[in-house]
Amino acid sequence: MRNINVNKIAVENVYLFTGTEEVRGNAKIDQIIQTIPPATFNITKYDLDISPLSEVIIDAITVPFLVDYKVIIVKNPYFITKKKQGKAQDLNNLIKYLKNPSDHTVLIINAIGLEPDSTNEIYQLLQKVAYIKDTQLLDEVEYKGWVIRLFRDEQVTIKDDALELLVELVKQNYVRMEHEVKKLATFVGANGTVTSKDVQNLVSRDLEGEIFNFIKAIVTKDTKKVIELHQAFTNSTQDLMGIIAMISRTFRNLLTTLKLLKAGYKQHDIAQFYNVSDGRAYYMVKDAKMFDETDLVNYVKKMADLDYHIKSGQIEKKIGLERLLYHF
Repeated sequence: MRNINVNKIAVENVYLFTGTEEVRGNAKIDQIIQTIPPATFNITKYDLDISPLSEVIIDAITVPFLVDYKVIIVKNPYFITKKKQGKAQDLNNLIKYLKNPSDHTVLIINAIGLEPDSTNEIYQLLQKVAYIKDTQLLDEVEYKGWVIRLFRDEQVTIKDDALELLVELVKQNYVRMEHEVKKLATFVGANGTVTSKDVQNLVSRDLEGEIFNFIKAIVTKDTKKVIELHQAFTNSTQDLMGIIAMISRTFRNLLTTLKLLKAGYKQHDIAQFYNVSDGRAYYMVKDAKMFDETDLVNYVKKMADLDYHIKSGQIEKKIGLERLLYHF
């Protein structure tokens, strides 16, 4: 593994980013770029679904113009997977380059979301010559620790119950969490403490999350929570028919996810099935495991019946929503 010195800052010649968490990976890439003084380099980005690999290699070996260094970011590098990509000659040239990278180039290979092939020649070489960062989803404890550090960076603390509520509302959405932390930190000020009341007042509630909480309350027969959320829905500017449709879709997704899990699907497989991020799939799996399949089948059928009765004019949608309270 080689590195170059940019104004006495050590930077690797070649980086490889793997894993599933794109937001965290992009943040790490930005951190690398920010360590280099901005006046000393330029950045070029290549998507190998569009650009040929030969173009990347030529750029990497070409001396930068008017600056001392260049950063090249390569996306969709299927050449480290089982999928074929690029001409044989280009792949050979890439191998030659990786064995002797240019001192003026920082090559960042962004393979987040791809599954490297452990038998792939280029991937095996990268394991020897590149700095590899695997960006996986944080577990619940790590995620809460990360949120606490965000508040600490803002010179703010957060109470335990407030942290639990914040994570419940925002879930593992890194970009939104950073935004909500800054908002709460600005509200309480330096050396302040965020309370659950602050979170309730300032953090916007996600309708999809509230739909799930409504379903959870119905299944667990939490009458107080059901009535609270029902009132919130009826007072909402959202169309009631749209809310009912979301409730029905959530029941179906929970049932499908539970069946996929029983069929042996893992979190990453479910992310690909629904075409969602691994972070979203984590919560889909976690949520689905809270329910019994028989109950979900029953709820899906009843929601289909309710949808039919509303659309056929047999029942008004507001009464239909209220029916969720008393007929499940």
